[in-house]
Amino acid sequence: MGNVNALLSRFAGRSVGVISFHKEYHAHRCEMLSEDGDLAMAARNLFAVLRELDHSDCDVIVAEEFPNEGLGRAINDRLRRASATR
Repeated sequence: MGNVNALLSRFAGRSVGVISFHKEYHAHRCEMLSEDGDLAMAARNLFAVLRELDHSDCDVIVAEEFPNEGLGRAINDRLRRASATR
């Protein structure tokens, strides 16, 4: 979780899936949780996107850090816990 461009460089040559708040990244797969930057919508979409990417052909899944306030803090916490289970 963090700087997606740096993570994409780190995993160059691998199929990378990106979980993004509302920005498009050039990756094997990029899933935006809210095109208009709505944290409530992003929170609603999070679990479906996690499941979808987990069952995809991606070698690595990375996520950008969300605004660390309100629901953004909860999303960041869930992403950190999901990454710790691997």
